[in-house]
Amino acid sequence: MFRSLLTCLIISSLSFPAAPSDNINEAAAALQGGDDRDIYWWCSTTTHPETCSHHMTGRFGRNFKPRCRFKFRDMAVRVALERALETQQTAATILDDVRPDHSIGRFDNMVQMDCHKLIENTVLQLNRTLESFRSDSPSTLRAYSDTQTWLSTALTNIETCRSGCAEVNVSYDVVGPIVSPNISELISNSLAVNGALMDEHRQSSITTTTTTPTIGDKFPSWVTPGGRRLLQSSMPSLESWADSIVSKNGTGHFRSVQDAIDHSTTASKRKGNRRVVIYIKKGVYKENVVISSSMSRITLIGDGYNETIITGERSVGGNYTTYSSATFGVDGPQFMARGITFQNTAGPQRGQAVALRSASDLSVFYECSFEGYQDTLFVLAQRQFYKSCQIYGTVDFVFGNAAVVLQDCTFYVRKPLWGQINVVTAQGRADPYQNTGISIHNCRITAGPNLRPVARSYQTYLGRPWQRHSRTVVLKSYIDDHVNPQGWLRWRNSDFALTTLYYGEYMNSGPGATTALRVKWPGYHVITESEVASNFTVKNKMHAKFGVFLFLTVSLFTIPPPPQVAADYVPPPANLVVGSGPGNIRTITEAIAIAAQTRDWRQRFVIKIMAGVYNENVVIDSFLPDLTVVGEGKGVTIITGQRSVYGFGGGSTFHTATFGVDANGFIASGITFRNTAGPGNGQAVALRVSGDRAVFYECSIEGYQDTLYVYEGRQFYKNCDIYGTVDFIFGNAKAVFQDCNIYARKPGNDGAVVITASKREGPTEETGIVIHSSRVMPDPASNLRGTVGYLGRPWGVYSRAVFMETVIDSFIDPSGWTWWDGKEPSFQSTVYYAEYGNTGPGSGTARRVKWGGVHQLMTPAEAMPFTVSVFIDGNSWLPSSSVPYKSGL
Repeated sequence: MFRSLLTCLIISSLSFPAAPSDNINEAAAALQGGDDRDIYWWCSTTTHPETCSHHMTGRFGRNFKPRCRFKFRDMAVRVALERALETQQTAATILDDVRPDHSIGRFDNMVQMDCHKLIENTVLQLNRTLESFRSDSPSTLRAYSDTQTWLSTALTNIETCRSGCAEVNVSYDVVGPIVSPNISELISNSLAVNGALMDEHRQSSITTTTTTPTIGDKFPSWVTPGGRRLLQSSMPSLESWADSIVSKNGTGHFRSVQDAIDHSTTASKRKGNRRVVIYIKKGVYKENVVISSSMSRITLIGDGYNETIITGERSVGGNYTTYSSATFGVDGPQFMARGITFQNTAGPQRGQAVALRSASDLSVFYECSFEGYQDTLFVLAQRQFYKSCQIYGTVDFVFGNAAVVLQDCTFYVRKPLWGQINVVTAQGRADPYQNTGISIHNCRITAGPNLRPVARSYQTYLGRPWQRHSRTVVLKSYIDDHVNPQGWLRWRNSDFALTTLYYGEYMNSGPGATTALRVKWPGYHVITESEVASNFTVKNKMHAKFGVFLFLTVSLFTIPPPPQVAADYVPPPANLVVGSGPGNIRTITEAIAIAAQTRDWRQRFVIKIMAGVYNENVVIDSFLPDLTVVGEGKGVTIITGQRSVYGFGGGSTFHTATFGVDANGFIASGITFRNTAGPGNGQAVALRVSGDRAVFYECSIEGYQDTLYVYEGRQFYKNCDIYGTVDFIFGNAKAVFQDCNIYARKPGNDGAVVITASKREGPTEETGIVIHSSRVMPDPASNLRGTVGYLGRPWGVYSRAVFMETVIDSFIDPSGWTWWDGKEPSFQSTVYYAEYGNTGPGSGTARRVKWGGVHQLMTPAEAMPFTVSVFIDGNSWLPSSSVPYKSGL
C-alpha cells in the first residue's frame, strides 16, 4: 500500500521560469534590508515592466523607493486590486444598462453576466491576498502558496471572461474594459513577485524531514479527520444527523437541491460557520445548481452515483456560454461531495456543455460521476481533489486552470460526432507563474461502451494546450489502446505553446502508454526517475533559475522507485496469421492444427489473429505448450461462443468454454473471449485455463455466470476486463489479477452478484484468487440499481480469495462475503478471505461478516504472501513472457 501512494500530488507544484531580468537575483538579496532602488528598477524584475511602471508611478509617484521586495509585493497587489475595483464598477454599469428594450443579443447579455461574476471573484481573491499579508505568518511556505493560488485564480477569472467572449463572438465593445490587458498584466506581475519570494524562502528552508506513511493517507492534508469520516465512513443513520435532507418524494426537508443549498447559508451561521451536511436521497434532480463564493464548507452526500443524479441540458448550442452551461457550479470554498452523479445530457451535437464547474478552493469530490460530452468537467480554478470518480466525455472533457489532482479515477471516452477528435484534457495555464495544472494519478483512461466497438474509427489524445503554459501530467495510470501513439494533440494544427507547455508521463501502463512514438515537442517529457516525478522538477533552460515548491499534498513521502517489472510488452513476430486477408488462415482452430504439425518445438509459436469476430469454440491441448496468441485489441479481435449448461450445447460447465487452454506456457494479448449465452442459461464459460504459467495481457473476458474458469495452474492476468454476474471468477488455480477491471453485470431473476468462487479443497493447497490493484465496479452498460453484490463465496471447504489495494464500488454489500447454499457452517472457519488497503465505497470493513476465516490484513508484511513474486513465484517465469508486471505491493 505504501508504495502506491505519492509524496505530493505532482501537478500542484509550482515551477518558476527565469525572470525577464537578471536583476531578480539582486532583488532577492534585498529582501530584508533597505534599498535605494526606485520603482523603475523594481518593475524591471516583473513580467510586464512597462505596465508596472505606468501604474506604480501613477499611484505612488516617480520617486518612491520600496524598502524591500515584501513592500513591492504589497504595492503590486494593491495596484492590481484598485484596477480590478475600477473594472468591477464598469462591469456593473454595463450590466445595469442591459435591458430588454436595448439592442443587445442574448449571448452579449450572458457574457456580461459571466464576466461580472468573474471580476467580482477577482476582487475577492485580491482582497484575500492583501489580508493575508497582515496575518501572523505571512512568510511561511503555506502562506506563499495560498497567495500564489489566489493570484492565479484572479488571473484565470480574467482569462475565462476573455475566452467566453471569443467562443460566442461577442464584440469587444461589450466587455472591453473587463478584458483589458492592463489588469491581467498587473496580476501577472504580482504572481512573479510572490513567486520569487516564495522560491527564495523555499531555497533557504529546505529540510530532509520525512513522514512515515500510513494506510489512511488517502486525501490531501487539508481535509480534516472529520471531513475524511464524512467522505469514507458508512453512514446508515445519515437521515438522523444531516442538516438538510432533499428528496423527490417529499420525505425530506426539500424537494430541490438548490433550495437546500440556499437554506444552508442560514444553517451555517447557526452552527458557527461549521460544515453543513446536505443528504440528497436517490432520484433524478433536473435543475441547474449554483453555490456562490459566500457559501463555504458545504457537503453534499448522495446515495451513490447512478442513484443520486443532478442533471441538466444547457449548452453553447442551446444559447448558453460554456461557463453558464454548467449543470452544477460551485465557487464556495471547502466544498465536498460524495456519491453523486453530475450530468449534462445536451449530447455531442450541441457543443460545449458542462456537467460540473468548480472554482471551490480546497474542494474534494469522492466517488462521484461526471457525465457529458464536450467540456464535461470544468476545473476552473483553485485547489481541487477528485478521488475514485468517473468522468465521461469526448472533446476537452477535463479542462480549466485549477491546481487539480484526479486520483484512482476512471476516464470513459465516449463516441463523438463523426469527424471529431477525442481529447481528454485541455489545461488552461496562461502565465508561467501560475501554480496550476492537471495531474492524473493511478487512473484508467479507457473507451466507453459506445466507443469501444468503433474505437478505431476515432482518434483519441491525452490532451492539447488551451493556453500557452498548459501543464498536464499522467502518472502511474492505465492508458487503453484507443489512445493515439502520439499521445498529445496540437491546438488547431498550430505550433501554439509547443515550447512553453509542460506535458509529462511517468510509469504508465496499458497498450496506449508506450512513449516511443510520442510527440517530439520541446515541452513534452517522459519522466523516468521517481525523484523527478515526486518533485516535478522541470530541468530545462526556461526553468533553470528557480526550483519547485509542492503544496497540494496527499502525504509527505516520496514516490517509491518502480517495483520490478518487465519492459512494455511487444508481441513477437507471428508464425501464422488468422484473418480474412489473402493467404491468411480463416479459423483459429485451423491455425492451431497447423501449429501442431509444423512448429519447431524448441521455440515459442506465435499466432496473430486479425480484427474480426470468430464464432468458434477453441481448445489448446496440453501437447501444444509455449503458444502465444496475439489479437489486435480488446473489442477488435473477438472469439465468441454461446454454449451453456441449460442452453445451446448443454453438458458440463467445463465443456461450455468458448476458449479452453490445457497447455503450459500459454500467452494471450489483445483479445476478447466472449460467451453470449446470457444470464438465463446458467453456467456459460468464456475462458477456461488449466495450464501452468498462463498469461493474459490486455484481454477482455465477457460472460455472465461462470465467465472465467481458473481451473488449475499458475495464472496471471494484467490489464484485463472481466465481465459477469455469478461466480464469474471461479476455480482452483493460483491466479493473480493485477490492474484489471472487474465489471459486474445484472444477474437473472434479480439475484445477487458474486465475483469469486474459489474451489480450494485442502488446507495445504497453495491455490486461491488474488485481486490486486484493480477495480470492482458495475458494468457501465448494466443497471445494477437494487442489485447487491459480494466479493466471493466458498465453492470449496478451504476457499481462498484476497482483495488488495483495489477500488471496490458501492454495490458490494457491507457484509462483503456470502454463503453457498447447502455448505456446512464449519466452512466459515476454514475459508480464507482477506482484504488489504482497498478503497472505494464498498471497501469499508466494519460491517464485514464475522466468520473465523475472514481477515483484515493491516501491514505490508501480512499482504506480501499474496503478491505476484510470492503467491505465483512470478519473478521466476513472468520475465520470459515480456508482459509487464508489479512484483510487490
